[in-house]
Amino acid sequence: MTRYLDSLARWILTNCDYPVLGLFIVFILIGFSFWRRFRYKLWPTREDYYRLGMSLIGTIGGFTATLVFLFTKPPAVNLLSGPTLLFLGLIVPIVVIGAAYSQLEALFFPPEAPKLAESSFEKKPERELFSDFVLEAIGMEECLSTDTHEPGTVSLDTVDVRIRLLQESEPGRANKCGVPGVADMMRKEKIRDILRELVSAGKIQRCRQADRWKVLSGDSGRQLRA
Repeated sequence: MTRYLDSLARWILTNCDYPVLGLFIVFILIGFSFWRRFRYKLWPTREDYYRLGMSLIGTIGGFTATLVFLFTKPPAVNLLSGPTLLFLGLIVPIVVIGAAYSQLEALFFPPEAPKLAESSFEKKPERELFSDFVLEAIGMEECLSTDTHEPGTVSLDTVDVRIRLLQESEPGRANKCGVPGVADMMRKEKIRDILRELVSAGKIQRCRQADRWKVLSGDSGRQLRA
């Protein structure tokens, strides 16, 4: 297998000298032009041709170096012509270093200040954020009223008011969580829907009385008061 790869690499190096490579590059450029025109109804720009040319130089140079130093034993440097050696020793390094320099410059001196990695809060779906928001609102310590209902339970009206309090103190977060606005005509229905989802998730419990819920132990360490 090694001998076969060595023979194949030497054949390519012998027959694919710089005139062949030049024709290959011209063919790629022409094909690229008509492909852009046919596929996107636009001719390539100068920047497109420049980027394609630099990519081809880097690709051909890397492929040639691989044939010489990896496939042939010993390296068949003697098969490379003078122009090809100049191409590999001068032009390819300039292109590679130029591309690497622009990347390094962007890393060390970015045009904009680097942004913080996306937090787990931002990665959560809006529906899940809404659920967390409602759970936190239910567990607020504010005592809005006292009645004779089962201790540790809250009514829909209490949940609504507590969400409104948290919404007023953290409007930005409430907006990200998709909390319905105070003027939303469907506000209570949307809150009721999310409460049903929390019941299905096992985070709160539906009471026998209509529109009353209780946070299950472990999801809230605070005693709820309606």
